[in-house]
Amino acid sequence: MKKLTLSMLAPLLLVPFHAHAACPPATAGNTAEEIKINELRVTCLQQELAMETNRQKLQLDIDGMERRLQNLELQQRLNSLPQVGDNWQFPRPVPVVPYQAP
Repeated sequence: MKKLTLSMLAPLLLVPFHAHAACPPATAGNTAEEIKINELRVTCLQQELAMETNRQKLQLDIDGMERRLQNLELQQRLNSLPQVGDNWQFPRPVPVVPYQAP
């Protein structure tokens, strides 16, 4: 299930990197065209920031799912150990007789 979750979310983590270079460079000036280009750039940067924030949230979600999965696996291993009840006693030791040479 861990691989299925990661394989399903992996394409989502790659989405922000495709649009990274799409924002136009900043322009200096105060003409209508330069202001419009800068507005487009700010909008583009805001979208990139939103996508990066979403990617980080998804990564945190994946990390949390992995920790929960590890916790469940550890709990299953712990539950599979033999149970020790309140009346359980250690086995009696086997007496050791010292060896005596004839």
